[in-house]
Amino acid sequence: MPDIDVLTQYINTFGFPIFACIALAVFLYRKDREDREDRLLARQENAKERREFLKTNQKLSDNLKFFQNDVKNDINDLKAEQEKNSTKLDKIIKRMDDNQKEW
Repeated sequence: MPDIDVLTQYINTFGFPIFACIALAVFLYRKDREDREDRLLARQENAKERREFLKTNQKLSDNLKFFQNDVKNDINDLKAEQEKNSTKLDKIIKRMDDNQKEW
C-alpha cells in the first residue's frame, strides 16, 4: 500500500477527481484480473470433475453390459433347462398313457 505522502502528492498533482478515477480504474483492473483467475480455476475444476464423471459413467456402462450379457446367458440356460424338463414331462405323460392302456 502506498505511503500517505505519496497519495497526497498524487492528489495535489492530478487533482482529486482525476486521482479518484485512476484509483478506481486500478482497483477495477485488479479485481477483474482476480475474477478471471477465479473463473479459470473454476473451469479447470469443472473440467476435471467432468472427466471423472465420464470415467465413472464408462465404468457403469461396462458393468451394465457385463450384467446384460450375464442375464442373457441365464435366460438361455433357463430356456434350455425348460426344454429338457418339457421333454421329460412329455415322456412321463406318454408312459402314463401307455400304462393306462395296458390296464
